[in-house]
Amino acid sequence: MTDNTSDESGRSSLNEVSLTVPTGEAESVLGELLVRFPGGLEERKGPEPGTITYVLYSTEPIRVPDLPGVHVRRRRVPGVDWTEQARQHFHPLERGSLRIIAPWMDRRDSADLVIEPGMAFGTGGHESTRLALGAVAAAVEEMNPDSLLDVGCGTAILSLAGLRLGVKRARACDLDPAAAAAARNNAEANGLMDRLSVDVGDFMEAEYPPFPLVVANLNAPLITAGAEALDRFTAAGGMLILSGIYREQMDRIRDAFGCGWREIARTSEGDWVCLRLCREDDLLAL
Repeated sequence: MTDNTSDESGRSSLNEVSLTVPTGEAESVLGELLVRFPGGLEERKGPEPGTITYVLYSTEPIRVPDLPGVHVRRRRVPGVDWTEQARQHFHPLERGSLRIIAPWMDRRDSADLVIEPGMAFGTGGHESTRLALGAVAAAVEEMNPDSLLDVGCGTAILSLAGLRLGVKRARACDLDPAAAAAARNNAEANGLMDRLSVDVGDFMEAEYPPFPLVVANLNAPLITAGAEALDRFTAAGGMLILSGIYREQMDRIRDAFGCGWREIARTSEGDWVCLRLCREDDLLAL
């Protein structure tokens, strides 16, 4: 039975499941969780040194797989005003000429990008998203691409940022219908719906023409598993932005993107790394 209870103010309560895992096992656990819960999750520092906690929320019962070595805690989160939570934690984010704001904030000029915080991943608060935004801004300035592909788009913050910075058209895809709906809503709120196409499905099974700029803010397991598709989607001489990578996962990424790719730039924040790679025909390696 679904429990969609509310408190006296009408604020819905949610099921919360926290999974705490040793840092060394975090990569495989995160990959498993994102496959089962493509709408995204919250990542926190674990309660003990050397641990990471992943948190899932839903109005529906949450069934998580049996994962060895993972401590699972369940609880009901009553009466949380999620809009107010977002207002408290969402701050304007600036990358070059781009300024990302929430709908309740005052617009400074037409270059502002309005993103509605929600359960779909991608409001600029996570290190990997901030790194990817900076990489998109740099790529657009250097390349002036006419189009981009946003793989695992979440709220489509990256593709919308590209459009706001001057890219003429963008295509975005996500496995989660809720993310695709959030992406379309954000495009409409920014007057960019006519320049953005949003697809629902597994990007590894998609058929897209080559794009001059491809962005994939995912995680190392999904990036390596989808390396062949990402290679296929990136035009010769085009740029591929990879984010959502832990520092210790760089060797795996190098193995997946070796011959035919040249590293243009690497940025980092905390434990996270973002790569800009150029797809070349002369078989240069990372």
